[in-house]
Amino acid sequence: MRELPYRFEKKKASDGAIHTYIVKDVQVEGQKTKVYVPIDPSLTITDSNASEIKERYALEIETKTIEKRAELYASKYSSAYLTRELILQVETIRSLYQRTSELFTVSELDNYERDFELHYVHGTTVIEGNTLTLKEVGQVLEHGINPEKKTLREINEVQNFKRVKKYRDSFKGRITLNFIKRLHEFIMNNIDVESAGTFRRTDDIRIAGSDIIPTPSLIIQNELEGRISDFYKKIDAKSHPFEQIVLFHYQFEIIHPFSDGNGRVGREILNYLLSQYGYPKFVFPGKHREQYIRALLFGNNEKYQEMVEEIAALLLDQYSEVLQSNLKNVVIPIKEKGQRSLEDFFSV
Repeated sequence: MRELPYRFEKKKASDGAIHTYIVKDVQVEGQKTKVYVPIDPSLTITDSNASEIKERYALEIETKTIEKRAELYASKYSSAYLTRELILQVETIRSLYQRTSELFTVSELDNYERDFELHYVHGTTVIEGNTLTLKEVGQVLEHGINPEKKTLREINEVQNFKRVKKYRDSFKGRITLNFIKRLHEFIMNNIDVESAGTFRRTDDIRIAGSDIIPTPSLIIQNELEGRISDFYKKIDAKSHPFEQIVLFHYQFEIIHPFSDGNGRVGREILNYLLSQYGYPKFVFPGKHREQYIRALLFGNNEKYQEMVEEIAALLLDQYSEVLQSNLKNVVIPIKEKGQRSLEDFFSV
């Protein structure tokens, strides 16, 4: 059974009396501190009841730890568009997600990732007009069963994400032009073989629902290289990572480097970067899909603050309640054989 990472300490409180606290160490990028939760003074801690007392206070101290980690993260970044309050909320989601993931058992984490992938593939393809249901996406990805009365293109759009996931999960480090091209190659496999993995060579293309003219084909490579370089320079200069990820995602979509598949590739890059910096990845179902598209429309009108705030709100809408619920469910170690159901841990 996993041992809870807390200890007991005595220290003088503001009233001058000596109190017993349950304590946890907190560290964020080399910065260390502690969080303290006072123990009921009527409790006497012994070897036989120490674990029980730790469990009693586990949720409270984990919640306080997450709040402290969010404060430490937030203090490290500058931002052009996010308010201090919104930064704290976004960083609380990051801390909640990281801690919950640490507390999952191996089986729970595997199930969570599988469920996420199904919802994500369904969401990212539906945005582009794919009509497969969530159940049909699961049949294709998990069982290789092709649904009836669906076009071969729709089936391939979903099927291709098997290779996308394998490549994405094996890739490490900073994004590159080759990384972007390879994602496109896998996404467009058996759909547009000739242009798969190749930047577009013509300019007779428009972005759906926008009057914006994409980057001329002759300078796509230079423009993307510049955007990638600028992204990492700002990250290294401690600009807020979530904000920079959102801005890069929008810039990628405006460059529109491929003849087809830009949305799916862009969302792959978006989620890859979110994962790299410890944030939960997006799925795009129902109201969240509309919220995502609305955010990009803000960008089209050069309302970048509104765009960043809308994507941040999407993160909060999608994860605040479910991560709080997850933390309550997993903070106490499993004592019996068997695993919890991931149906309680995943919500979209």
